[in-house]
Amino acid sequence: MRHSKTPQNRSANPNAPLQSTLTNPLCGDEISVYLECKDNIITQATFEGQCCALCTASASMLTTEIQDLDTTEITALANTLIDRLKTDAALPSAKSEDIKSLSGVAAFPSRKRCVTLPWEALLAALAQKSDD
Repeated sequence: MRHSKTPQNRSANPNAPLQSTLTNPLCGDEISVYLECKDNIITQATFEGQCCALCTASASMLTTEIQDLDTTEITALANTLIDRLKTDAALPSAKSEDIKSLSGVAAFPSRKRCVTLPWEALLAALAQKSDD
């Protein structure tokens, strides 16, 4: 609830070298993720969007979680989180215990996409990165 009511890192960064916008056509959520990276480390992560509370909370947790992490680590975390949410498996360990709270969406299959959308946008943004 805290991340949906007072999201962290919610701001546009149109000058960010890595960015991606994704939409969930089923519910209308739209999320943009903005990343700055130096030496394969995420130095700044922000987001903006017109999205539900679950998507907002997930994006807030994402941007908080990935600050100062290596892009390889982040990619693995995002892929694992998406896969585990889709299969209702336990979520991966993370810097923040908040990430584990996302597993509550397992009881609501139609809402899983709301939680995974920011992480999919993160992966799309990281895919734009060329090796330093």
